[in-house]
Amino acid sequence: MDKSVKRTVRDEWRHYLRKPSSSAKPDAVTTSEIDKLLGDITAGTAPGYDCIHPEFLTHMGPQARNRLAKFFSCLLTEHRIPCVWRQANVIALPKPGKDITLAASYRLISPLIVCFKLLERIILRRIAPTVDAVLSPSQAGSRQGRSTNECSVEEYR
Repeated sequence: MDKSVKRTVRDEWRHYLRKPSSSAKPDAVTTSEIDKLLGDITAGTAPGYDCIHPEFLTHMGPQARNRLAKFFSCLLTEHRIPCVWRQANVIALPKPGKDITLAASYRLISPLIVCFKLLERIILRRIAPTVDAVLSPSQAGSRQGRSTNECSVEEYR
């Protein structure tokens, strides 16, 4: 993306955030929200760029969960994400049965930071009911409990 375009987008975003209409604060993240979602985190997955394993978060004590909830609330209020959460280590995994000397024989993955995934899930849980009410029934992909195979041809006519 061109630097001038990036600058324009950034400036417009800052202008939007300074408007009085955007001064409504989101609800604070609670430790119970974190507890519910930590149960869904898959153990044994690769850590992100920060090298924090998912098991670390699932074994946090109550004080650490409380501080994480306050940190997430602060991020939501300030509309910011830490810069390190935007970085990733890209890992090349060989595809089974393919020639490993060819670049096309590898699948690239970039594990996300576990804290970032947790915050994303909190936000998704909060916005999902509103978004589901607004989306068309024919919009099935990437929605919980829906599949792109569910849509009939008549819905597209």
